[in-house]
Amino acid sequence: METQVMERHLDSVDKVKVAQKRKGCFQECLGCEASTEFDFYKGTEKEKFAHAKEDSSFCCRLCLAPNHAFKMTVAEEGTKEDILSVDRPFVCCASCSCCCFRSMSMSSGGKKIGNIEEKCYFCVPRFEINDADGKAVYKMHQPTCCGGMCVNCCAEGNPCGRGCCKAPFHVFPADMKDTDNGAEPSGK
Repeated sequence: METQVMERHLDSVDKVKVAQKRKGCFQECLGCEASTEFDFYKGTEKEKFAHAKEDSSFCCRLCLAPNHAFKMTVAEEGTKEDILSVDRPFVCCASCSCCCFRSMSMSSGGKKIGNIEEKCYFCVPRFEINDADGKAVYKMHQPTCCGGMCVNCCAEGNPCGRGCCKAPFHVFPADMKDTDNGAEPSGK
């Protein structure tokens, strides 16, 4: 852990729930992504410990969505002390999943702690989570079916209420070979 605030909240926690706040429906109807906000909870939704809000300009979200650059700081609830900083640069043609990959770097207390990199994929977005040295720690993708070729929108038990775009991402150890077709994730 890099900062005392991060240690205070995450050292002894097995599970963190991240909930995106719904907002900007009118903006999105006009074709502009609203800035994203998240609340962070320890284990359940009862103990909120942090909040994060995307820092990006309206023009970038309007003209460059969903590939726009942004910064986000996860701040402790109440004190507003920084726990984690996220920086995602702009990526041209991010809809091309074979050559233009998105990435995000994370730091705490001004020191890089890791990054997330998009990997080459066909239908199911796949990401790799790396430590500060660039070594793969986890891989992440939505639940799959059909030999890993499709998002399994029924995997979470609610096929009609969420759809394939809202299926949560599952996290697997980086050295796990078969992460498709119902493999048990180490986290969501």
